[in-house]
Amino acid sequence: WQDLFGKKGLYGIKKKSKKPEQGYTMNLELLSPGGEPRLNTPVTVGISGTSTRRLPMKSLNVDFGQAIHGQDLFDMPEDRSMHSLKIRSAGNDFLLSYMRDVVVSKLAQHTHVMALNYQPVIVFINGEYWGIQYLREHINKKEMRLSFPGLDRDEIVLGELHENQTLSISNGFDYKIGQLMDFVEQKNLNVPSNYEELTHLLNLDNFIDYLVIQTFISNTDWPHNNVKCVFLKDQLHFILYDTDFAFAYTDYYWEHTDDVFSMPLRYKQIDALHHNYFDSLDHYLPSHVGRLYRRLMSYDFFKQKFINRYRELLATDFSQERVEKTVADIREQIAPAMPDHIARWGYPRSLEEWAWHTQQISAFCAQRRDIVKRQLLDY
Repeated sequence: WQDLFGKKGLYGIKKKSKKPEQGYTMNLELLSPGGEPRLNTPVTVGISGTSTRRLPMKSLNVDFGQAIHGQDLFDMPEDRSMHSLKIRSAGNDFLLSYMRDVVVSKLAQHTHVMALNYQPVIVFINGEYWGIQYLREHINKKEMRLSFPGLDRDEIVLGELHENQTLSISNGFDYKIGQLMDFVEQKNLNVPSNYEELTHLLNLDNFIDYLVIQTFISNTDWPHNNVKCVFLKDQLHFILYDTDFAFAYTDYYWEHTDDVFSMPLRYKQIDALHHNYFDSLDHYLPSHVGRLYRRLMSYDFFKQKFINRYRELLATDFSQERVEKTVADIREQIAPAMPDHIARWGYPRSLEEWAWHTQQISAFCAQRRDIVKRQLLDY
């Protein structure tokens, strides 16, 4: 074992270790910008993330061990209980704009996808200045049950899809996914009774918005990865999370960093701006999302619904005006704290480079929407 704190600060257990990750008891105090106390409670803390564990700034899983009010943590339209959260370091975008994942979550708030709440915070650990991080909702079985208190435990089945495999988080998830895929691939969905059954097995509005958002932002670490979804009363819903590879992240990563940690070559092979996800959702690695998309797009009822909704979202929730305002709002919110954060970590490399990378998000979207509209015309 190594302790949560070492000579060089906070770090995670090495990947070669076969021992389970240990949680550490700490005290979490949350203050408002004006210094008023919002929360003060003992918590259990552990390192979060996979490849981002190799970054100097770690993300943390925080377990409260009791139910707390979500409105103590997030600006939520309604209050609900929460047992845990993440204190996230902006993921891989720690190196560049420090806001990609947050921008996507903010833009998606009023769509049919299940998007996560976030809140930027300035973190001190054991009195040491740690930097800017984001409070984020934690996706697990307990939190899902708290999010849907009207459903019984066995009516909420959470899982993850990785490449063409199912990573079961709840018992029965792999069976339910197999049942859905068999139905979609074997039944004629133009038959009214089969279409009716499809709407009970899959939330079509949710799936379409999920596809629209992921393909418009050009998330290159998807759909072979980062696919969490949940069956609610036997109907599948997709959860939008971990979108830090959006907005041509990898292009800027290769250009502006010294390869802080290696990335698979397939990311470099994707032209994020021009990539036609519609023809190659699972071109690089097969995925359940790609299979489901391809099958449903063979039906006119789904194709027309998909095209109409894509155009609608490009004109509303993901309009260029809203993208630019969202980026500007988040930048303005964290800008006062960025000089100290950069001085602490050396990334982003300078305040000017950070501002440049935030502007590239808006610039990418302006170009991407024209390309996507042309691709939609091919349908």
